[in-house]
Formats: sequence, structure tokens, C-alpha cells
Amino acid sequence: MRVLLLCAVALASLRAEALPRRIVAVEWLPLGLHGDVLDALGAAADVKIERESALGDAAELDTLVAKVNSSPPAFVVGFGNRVCEELAVKCPGVPLLAVVGGPAAWCVKAESPRTAPALVFVTEPEAGQVLAVAGRLLSTLDTMAILYTEGYGANDALADALERDPARGERKVVRLTVPPGNCRTDSDFEKALDDLPKEHGVTLLYVPDDPNCSRFGDVICRLAAERNLVTLGSEAIEGKGCAAALVLNIGAVAKEGAAWMRRCYGAPSTVEVRHAPYLVVLDEAVLAAQGLTVKPWDEEVASPRSQ
Repeated sequence: MRVLLLCAVALASLRAEALPRRIVAVEWLPLGLHGDVLDALGAAADVKIERESALGDAAELDTLVAKVNSSPPAFVVGFGNRVCEELAVKCPGVPLLAVVGGPAAWCVKAESPRTAPALVFVTEPEAGQVLAVAGRLLSTLDTMAILYTEGYGANDALADALERDPARGERKVVRLTVPPGNCRTDSDFEKALDDLPKEHGVTLLYVPDDPNCSRFGDVICRLAAERNLVTLGSEAIEGKGCAAALVLNIGAVAKEGAAWMRRCYGAPSTVEVRHAPYLVVLDEAVLAAQGLTVKPWDEEVASPRSQ
């Protein structure tokens, strides 16, 4: 009996350390960021990940999800709330690593019980992270503006959080939006910035990630510079003229994801939500042009909820 028990413990230990070889990733659209995350995760877990894209087609997404359910991999990696909700609900027995931009209400729905664990990385920066970086860029910051596409849910929630966060102190937050849709032009962003009342005294413009702002990042940074605004952006507009960018720490996400996979393989059903770690990338040339001196960030910009 003792020998059998020791063998069982040893086998469980091996299962915890050795990751099964088949992992499938499902995405709505094939984005470069997804590929970077999967490359890093594959290297950290020492596995090859099969990548499947619905190419923006709902019927194709249904087909991919059904395929995962009928031939379950050891783990499935999902990108975006739409994809991850489908996987969570229709493949409840497959361990899920979800990478989503905004709030993931689906992962705690009572009507969606899971029999396998899930780890959810929320990649939208938290208000406290944004305010901490903004305050270091401009120590005299009094008012900042956030620019995003009207109705883009994740950024609506982020703007709400910026207005409510106690770390804001006496600083004010002003919202600027452009209309939704794919037919935006430079003039939409010019109008949004021109609508900014002079009396607000805005000195910093924060541009979180969304499809329109990502496409027009260079235009936004140019228009902001013409109006003497310091721009804090996302990784989508890094290098396009923003003074600093909050960039997803892909290496840390991959390391945490691989560790979770090793730890939870065969474990009970639990849903764990984490806010993704971020790094700050400074553009020294832009800072110099705006007369700013900022010490480089050597540390990760930690999520207040993760501390």
C-alpha cells in the first residue's frame, strides 16, 4: 500500500511538471499581438501551439469551437471576450487560458458552470496604472484627456474607472471620442481635439488601444504635439510619436500562463482572473522635443489589484 501511494504521488508530481503536448489557440481575427503571445507562451511551456482563426466569421467560429469540444486538446487559448465566452460555455471540460481586453463578466456567470479550470488575463490597463504613469510623465499634471472610439466598451469602462479612482486626487479627466465605424478620417480626430475647451487646461492626452485609435496613431500624436499635449499611448501607437506607451509585458504573461498550465493540469474547476502586467516604453526623442526629462522605467507597472 505504501509503495502504491508513493508511486501515485510521484505520478502526480510528473503530471504537474510535464505539460501535455497539444494546445490549441482560437482567435476572432489573426492579430500580431496574438502571435507574439503564442510564441512566448509556446517557448515558456516548451510546446507547439496550434493556431486557429475565425477570420471574423461567426459560422467559422462555431466550427472551431465545435472542433475543440469534439476533439479536446489539453488546453485551449482564447483571444477576446467573444471567442472566450464561446469556449467557456461550449467547451466547459477543456482548461482555458483566456486573453481579453476588457471586463470578463462571462467567466463568473452562474449559468455557465465549468468542469475544468480557467485563467483569464485582462489586458486593458487599470486606471491606477495609467494614473501612475501619467503622474511620472508630468509631475504638475492637473487635467488629462482620454481619447477613444465612442461606444468601445472596454475604454468606456476605463474612462469611468479613471474618473472614480482615488489615485486621481484633484486631477481632472476629460473624455474625447470619435464616432464608431471603419470610415474614420484625420478630420474626426482633429475635430475631437478641437472640441476640447481651452479652460480645461489639459496637458496630457491618453490614447488607449481601440481599432480606430490604433489605425490613426501617428495622426493623433501629430495633432496632440501641435496642441502642446504630451501623449501617453498603448503598444498599438508605440513609436508613432507618443512620449510614452503602456506595453503589455508579453514575457511575464507567457511565464505566468505556462506556470498556471503546469500547476492546474488535472486540477479542480476554478476561474482565476488576473490583470496583465505592463511595462512603460519611453520615446526619448519625443520627450526631448517637448522639454521633458523622465527617468526610465526599470520596474513593471504593477496592477493595484494584483499586489
